Amino acid sequence: MKALVMTIMALMVATVAVAEEKPPDYTTELRFTCAVTGNNDGFDALVENLKTNEWTCDVTVETTDGDYSDSGRPVHGYSGKQNLFGKAGLKKDLKCHVKKVSCTLKKQN
Repeated sequence: MKALVMTIMALMVATVAVAEEKPPDYTTELRFTCAVTGNNDGFDALVENLKTNEWTCDVTVETTDGDYSDSGRPVHGYSGKQNLFGKAGLKKDLKCHVKKVSCTLKKQN
């Protein structure tokens, strides 16, 4: 009887642990930045993956020359900075920042 109670208790603890597991969240795993490039007339939209999950993202960058978007951009499953997209030959003394991001999990690693 004691063994049965211990088994039931162990299963209850394991069930609670599995139930509390949250799916990955791109807002905590990915950091988005915009870097001015070239002769201050272009930009690169960059992402830093802090984990190893793979994502697909839609990104909008706001610049002093207008907004630029790209969708379905892959974020690979390795940590470090990755280039999502960029533009060149825009207005001089360009300034930019990431305005909007939306990502979906492609593969959990």
